[in-house]
Amino acid sequence: LPLAWWLLGQPARLTRAGLAWAWILVLLADLWALGEPLVAVHPEEDIFAGSASVRFLQEHAGEHGRVLDINCPDMPANSTPLWPNLPLAVGVEPVRGYNPMDVLRYKEFLQFLTDQDQPLQPLDRKLTSAILGTFPIKNQSLADLLGVRYLVQPADMPLETIIQDQQGQKQWQRVLTDPAPRTYSFIPAEGNEHPAGFQTLPPYVVYENHGALPRAFVVPEAAPLPARADILAALKNNDFRQRVFLEGWTPAPGRQPAPEKPSQAEIQRYQPNQVVIQVNGPAPGYLVLADVWFPGWTCFVDGQPVPLYRADYVFRAVEVPAGSHRVTFTLAPPSYRWGKIISSMTALLVLGLTGLALLRRGQTSFFRAATARERRCPRSLAVAARNA
Repeated sequence: LPLAWWLLGQPARLTRAGLAWAWILVLLADLWALGEPLVAVHPEEDIFAGSASVRFLQEHAGEHGRVLDINCPDMPANSTPLWPNLPLAVGVEPVRGYNPMDVLRYKEFLQFLTDQDQPLQPLDRKLTSAILGTFPIKNQSLADLLGVRYLVQPADMPLETIIQDQQGQKQWQRVLTDPAPRTYSFIPAEGNEHPAGFQTLPPYVVYENHGALPRAFVVPEAAPLPARADILAALKNNDFRQRVFLEGWTPAPGRQPAPEKPSQAEIQRYQPNQVVIQVNGPAPGYLVLADVWFPGWTCFVDGQPVPLYRADYVFRAVEVPAGSHRVTFTLAPPSYRWGKIISSMTALLVLGLTGLALLRRGQTSFFRAATARERRCPRSLAVAARNA
């Protein structure tokens, strides 16, 4: 700060370039003094090494099962082996993961897991904050539909603390014990009881849910989605392996009975903006993709566009005929397409105007040069003009 005040009083003694470099050095020193204590440098392989539980989940990421991670009661909600941003780096899909595009229905569906259906309040630490809090599972069938395949929680925490559905508890089996997991906290907890940086956690365990539904599956029956007030009750009493609730869907007359042999769905490509699924079945059915429905998603069956329905309140589903078919889900929102068109036209307009301005500047420079030559030697120019 004293150096900055000194520079303010020296504009006449320094050249413009010297003054600019002096201010750059002052700003760099100021930023370094403020930021250096908050920045710790670690090798990338050390940061994303992960604990034994994380490596186990990474090895099973191809199953497309979701992971519910639970923090210790005396630690922040994000202080788990799956600390923020790590799941994205290792390819694990957490139920409580941070999403910049917050979808209300997804948060309401998480509330359905707790057997509640109340209006959600903004910045609720449990369901509507940037980092979701801990919540119990009281409706196991809804957790199965969401594809919650793994539960990561402290070893000294009973399973019943989180899985409160007594029938659902039978589906969970302990598959791994992590004796010394670690986490990374970006900010210290209140009172500095848990400082920022890497921390070693108490032992953790991983449970596997053997009743979780796959990310993509085919059901033989469909029904219209009930009214909003009746959705939770309808979902709780539904067999998701047999029937899907579709929003905005009207049943067609003469629907064939359910086949004895279920149809098969295999994910062949899974990317953020495209999902390709191969479906094989002896009869028509409904392909359910347990990913959140969002405007802009479209679907094609063997290259032909088909209606994409909002399924079971929050997911996606399409009708598929009997036989073998390739189903492609693609994110192609009209707003993005129009944005590209407008941006391209704007870029062309700017380039055109820039070129026109440069052309005019060149012409102006040429005429100015000619005028200057004429003023310097007007007689010679006049003689040259007569001879021409």
